[in-house]
Amino acid sequence: ELRLTPTSKTFKEWKDPSSPLVLDFYFFNWTNPEEIYNVDFKPKLSEVGPYSFKEYFDKVNVTWNKNNTISFKRRRVWYFDPEKSKGTLDDVITTLNPVALSAAYTMRHNSYYMKLSLELTNGFTRQEITVSRTVEEFLYTGYSNELLTLAMKLPQTSNRKLPGDKFAWFYQRNGSSEYEGTFNMGTGAEDISVLGRLREWNYKNKTDFYSDQCGMINGSDGAFYSPGQVRSEPLELYSAEFCKTLKFEYLEDTDLDGILGFRYIGGKLLLDSGELDPDNWCNCNGECVPPGVFNISSCRYGAPAFVSYPHFLYADCSYLQQVEGLQPNESRHRSHIVIEPKTGIPMDVAVRFQINLLLQPHEFVSIYRDAPRIFFPMIWFEETFRLSSENSNNLKELVLLPQKGLYFSIGLTGLGLALVAIAMFKRFTRDSDGRRFQSQKSVELTET
Repeated sequence: ELRLTPTSKTFKEWKDPSSPLVLDFYFFNWTNPEEIYNVDFKPKLSEVGPYSFKEYFDKVNVTWNKNNTISFKRRRVWYFDPEKSKGTLDDVITTLNPVALSAAYTMRHNSYYMKLSLELTNGFTRQEITVSRTVEEFLYTGYSNELLTLAMKLPQTSNRKLPGDKFAWFYQRNGSSEYEGTFNMGTGAEDISVLGRLREWNYKNKTDFYSDQCGMINGSDGAFYSPGQVRSEPLELYSAEFCKTLKFEYLEDTDLDGILGFRYIGGKLLLDSGELDPDNWCNCNGECVPPGVFNISSCRYGAPAFVSYPHFLYADCSYLQQVEGLQPNESRHRSHIVIEPKTGIPMDVAVRFQINLLLQPHEFVSIYRDAPRIFFPMIWFEETFRLSSENSNNLKELVLLPQKGLYFSIGLTGLGLALVAIAMFKRFTRDSDGRRFQSQKSVELTET
């Protein structure tokens, strides 16, 4: 039974998955920051990691709705796995100062006096172009920045809202159910084809972060996909991290533990902003850039955040030419999702993305006045999952059940036909014996 009901096995596994995911983080350590104002400067980057975590997640605030949908929030808890990590959480990383850079980017269209106040505040708080912190601070515990502390004291509005009093890429998210928002999806109670399909996110079927179709809430939250997937249609995954639906392209059929799966990949079109496909124009989000990178700044509190595949895989060559130390590798950096098409259950998943900050000149901020324009790699992550042997066997039984039912039906039909044939044969032979007996009896009477 695939449908979600309060008593179904599907609901139990969906709400509290038995197997954790693996979440790996990689940082780019900046080794030549002192050269930033040199002519023809290129940052030299050294990848460090992985810093590996076991990720457990469950669904909370679950509400069953009368329209055959279910609303819920997701809670994720990460546990550091030192055995699978290369390094410790105390490792120190040097990179761009994301707080100062974000402040300059968000103020770039403001009035002269607002820009002047930022420049004075930068001087007062001694902002620098770089920052060095531990992996733990960069990931989730966060670190204080006086510029951010002062900004938090200003009135917060819907158009100018800060994520917290400290900076970390995933600040206040470990163990929280509030960050990703509220999801609403179909249960499949009346129509199995809508099982797992999102209808709303934060009570809307379209976000305010992207225009036109790029803001529509479609696809799955990743737990499972609608049953009956076909090769000709993309696989849609909604990412709360990027506030948009990501479309994965069908690549090939594959076999995992004796089960047929459809393999989908994150291709070039997923990160296109209209150059490869004009329909993707709305991914520009105010600033069109060469293909392979798209703008998520509206989703990230106005920060100059741009997402790509790790090491700029599939991206325009101009991105790689801006930096040193990156080596894109398709087998290592490509995202893929393998699902069983009849049920929509994921069997093998590897989702990989890189966060870049746009470094560019800002005339009104002295530390950025002579800065080059570079899409600066900061961090990349991969979230992986593979169906356990036990769940794989359960899935195999689920997939083969209709086939077994068909064989059973055929067997019953065959048995029924055989019984009919035997009965007819017996009747035929009985009638033949009777006719023979009658014939013999007639002959005897004639002879007498």
